[in-house]
Amino acid sequence: MTHKRETSYVVRDKLLGLLSDAEIALVSTAETAPRLSHGDDYVDLEDLGRGVQKATRTTVSTGRLLPKKAVHEDTWTKVVAELGAFHAASVRSTPREGPASRRGYRRSSTMQP
Repeated sequence: MTHKRETSYVVRDKLLGLLSDAEIALVSTAETAPRLSHGDDYVDLEDLGRGVQKATRTTVSTGRLLPKKAVHEDTWTKVVAELGAFHAASVRSTPREGPASRRGYRRSSTMQP
């Protein structure tokens, strides 16, 4: 299992841990709905990197979606904060290429003639 996937599972567990029993019941009910309403905010628990998304006419509600309307506003604020921390951590851990590496050059600590 990759570190990124493992981190996603930990964050998903944290997000679900923020929900009260009543909110879990609402989310469970939302899972059986055929669609979210157009424009509804939600989080795809299988794709946390995309953050908060807006439902379109074609968004299908599945067991992996956490709709905003299924949780209390305070809980949603905590969910968004966790997603922000997850995103910040994943950006910091992603190696970045500099201009030289994009051109195919390699950096060397020693200069050769």
